[in-house]
Amino acid sequence: MGIKGLTPLLKKYAPTCLTLHPIQYLKGKTVAFDMSIYLYKIYLAKSNILADNLHNYKNFLKFITITGVNPILVFDGARRSPDKEPTLYKRKIVKLQAKEDYSTILPQAERLQILQALILPLNLETKTSPSFRHLMSTSFDSRLASFKIFQQKYNDFYNSIDVVNTSNSGTNRLLLDEISSYKALSAFFDQYTILKSSDYIDTLNISSLKTDISSITDNIKSLYNKSNLKLHVLQSKLTISLNNDEHIKIAKDMGFDCIVSESEEAEKTCAKLSQRDYLLNAPKYCDPNSIKLFSSGNEKISPYAQFKSKSAKGVFATASEDLDVLAFGGKKLFRMFSTDCESFLEIDRVIAQIELGLNYKQFVDLCILLGTDFSNTIPGVGPVKALGLIQKYKSIEGIINSPLYKNNSYPFINFNYNISRNVFFG
Repeated sequence: MGIKGLTPLLKKYAPTCLTLHPIQYLKGKTVAFDMSIYLYKIYLAKSNILADNLHNYKNFLKFITITGVNPILVFDGARRSPDKEPTLYKRKIVKLQAKEDYSTILPQAERLQILQALILPLNLETKTSPSFRHLMSTSFDSRLASFKIFQQKYNDFYNSIDVVNTSNSGTNRLLLDEISSYKALSAFFDQYTILKSSDYIDTLNISSLKTDISSITDNIKSLYNKSNLKLHVLQSKLTISLNNDEHIKIAKDMGFDCIVSESEEAEKTCAKLSQRDYLLNAPKYCDPNSIKLFSSGNEKISPYAQFKSKSAKGVFATASEDLDVLAFGGKKLFRMFSTDCESFLEIDRVIAQIELGLNYKQFVDLCILLGTDFSNTIPGVGPVKALGLIQKYKSIEGIINSPLYKNNSYPFINFNYNISRNVFFG
């Protein structure tokens, strides 16, 4: 996240800056945790199937404690950088899509529940009937009547779906599979009705019915389970409540020190914490307009004094998935950290710069060329080409004025690189 394609580029051209550490490596180190990204993962990750997100959050904090790390939790404030609107918009789209999917999946789960209640005893009766005549003497006709009622209620809905032009992915795939199962069940009852009125009934007829209903039952059961699983995922996304006051209170009660980054992104504050004088020699940062400090320690000692002690040497690294931390000046980034993980990835910016032959400003320009949350990229310039251009021309301005582009300004029309620079250096 943050800088597109940076990790694969570093893996190829600056491999020694990447180190996979066992979780025990964290013990005793002071690490700033970018809680904006971890809360987003806890609440909105596609793999999350638990509705109790606060429970997941507490488990995440407990795991941090178990590692023996010396943590500082950094939260986003109410104000967000206007330059990050495109990324925030994408997250809003995710939630809007979740609402749309939920409105489709919830009634589907209800329909499948009705069909499953109808078809399970139907399947059992078919399997245990020695003959078709015996089947007719059971409650089979009442199952047929129940299905007719279901048909009257939902047949128009099923027929209204444009199967040909409906996209074959995600929620739509479940809907298309449901329609297929519904049609198969309709065909089954049609076959039963025909056989019932026939004068000639043989063992092949009952065998065919048994095979058909068994297959249909398996499909509907599978669909019902998938639908409910999807429903749990969507519920967890829609019940999101990113109330930092609540999260901070929980963390403080569990013994964590917290920072709320009021005037800048949490990942930027995390990066600054790796600079020794950020809290040690800059009391202005304790202005409520900049950051707020919440300490779990001695209430008689100011949070500022406690953070001065904890941050006397600067934080060792930032734990986040957001590569922006490196562009903001963070020295070390810990990625792939999650509840119960056994290892994580360290990216060392200083080593990366040495291997790539870039200073910090050139490294930031490389990040901008790769693509950030704050500005567009140059069409036709991928990661490898971006690295080569920065190494050769030393800056974005150098690239723009190079023989490659000097007489062709078209690729730079929407390339607002100064927006990203102002964010990273501001």
